[in-house]
Amino acid sequence: MAKATGTDLKPATLEQYAILTGEIALAVAKAQPSFALMQRLATNKTAKRRALATALKALEMELIPDPRLTAEQQFWVKLGVAVEIDDLMVPECPADFTEIAIIPASLTNEQLFVLCAKHFPSWKYYDDLDKCTAQQARPTNTYAVGYRGGVEPDLEHRNKSYDVATKEGLIFMNPKERLVAELRYFVRTGRHLDEKGWTITSSLASGGCALCAGWYPSSGTFDVDGYGRSCAGSADGPRQAVFA
Repeated sequence: MAKATGTDLKPATLEQYAILTGEIALAVAKAQPSFALMQRLATNKTAKRRALATALKALEMELIPDPRLTAEQQFWVKLGVAVEIDDLMVPECPADFTEIAIIPASLTNEQLFVLCAKHFPSWKYYDDLDKCTAQQARPTNTYAVGYRGGVEPDLEHRNKSYDVATKEGLIFMNPKERLVAELRYFVRTGRHLDEKGWTITSSLASGGCALCAGWYPSSGTFDVDGYGRSCAGSADGPRQAVFA
């Protein structure tokens, strides 16, 4: 995109807006989209924003990034990690999902654990967290995830084992998302998540246990361990997640 200079800096007029939007509306009408497609675009904010971003890019314009994504980008800059947000979308979240995090494709479970250990005492039972098996699909590129902001696992899903959560069809945090959530909470508050219970993740370790994570007050360490698939204490459970 060319650098704006001189008269390029002058704001567009209402008449220009009307002409352009009218032509776009006419082009959409001539394309004769189906009712189903229009309904999907009307109700799916993510799909609509992605379509608008593509159209505006062709017109040498760009959508202003969601301020939550900009804030998360700055969070990663503080940790020495560069992330691009131009193509990211904030997922549609239930009203009580107060947290939006960026999950960098460039960082593995192991690299995120090392980043945790750099900032606070951390321990893991398994030698290689990257050998765990993801049981729920995620985007292969960098993406944004939304989740509830409670210190402990979701109250709605507490005391649910891995097996129960998956049988219900619940989409819940994987190890990468839980590690990122820990880093975000620590950088913001200096404290830790899951001081009373464990977050059970949606990935399985090599031995078949569900990976879990929590803060151990007695030892003062952030622990990543394994949890029996059919087990869950009253303070333990998954954290529901949504992503674009």
